[in-house]
Amino acid sequence: MENKNSQQEVPQKILDKIRKLLKLQQGAKEINSEGEAFAAAQAVQRLLTEYNLSLADVSDEDDEKQKIVETDDFGYTSQYGNYWKQSLMITIAHYNYTQVLGNGYKRKISLVGSEANVQICKELYDYLTKTFQRLAKNRLDEANAELSTQGKRYSAFGARKFIRSYLEGACAGLEENYQQRQPTSEETALVVCHNEMINDFLTEKYHRNMKTSNIKCNNDVNESALMQGYNDGKNINLNNQIEKKGGAA
Repeated sequence: MENKNSQQEVPQKILDKIRKLLKLQQGAKEINSEGEAFAAAQAVQRLLTEYNLSLADVSDEDDEKQKIVETDDFGYTSQYGNYWKQSLMITIAHYNYTQVLGNGYKRKISLVGSEANVQICKELYDYLTKTFQRLAKNRLDEANAELSTQGKRYSAFGARKFIRSYLEGACAGLEENYQQRQPTSEETALVVCHNEMINDFLTEKYHRNMKTSNIKCNNDVNESALMQGYNDGKNINLNNQIEKKGGAA
């Protein structure tokens, strides 16, 4: 599928803005500013989608960025259960033109997609993993503060269950967050295009159809924590915050 817009047809100020955001993203990563790197990655993705571009169109490089790649396997184990991290990555990948392959026995997954989209998924995953875990602990502190008025608090087992439930709820809420954003016709076309390229890549590499990773829900949950996580995931800001930081023109 060819790009609807060539680089020459896109306003130069848009190309310059994308390049500026890419530099900002790299700089934020180097100083471990996950929030700013995440915001820059999201802004780049939206502009690429809006103008039907790839990173190759704005980086003056060959078409390497458009090629489909598969990452090395990486683990998704957690002291709060394995379900939520896997669920988080599957949701992020689904809405960023990428697929997840899973090895349930080894508790590992890999990403398959264009180099640009794979990188964006990694940025989102790192950012949201840290953010949701921080929020989960904050919600637990709030719950314990409320219980303390009755002379109670969560046991170690209850605290782990609370955080696990919150994290699972946050992943479900994030899915709802994405679903609220109605895709444009261009985005729908990009999904079809990327899926076709990914399927061709997997068929050529493995000589058979590959199944994407699936997940199993955990029924033993703290309902209150689950709903708090769901609401936070549903309402977490995935929009560009660069302007607030003074980084983008």
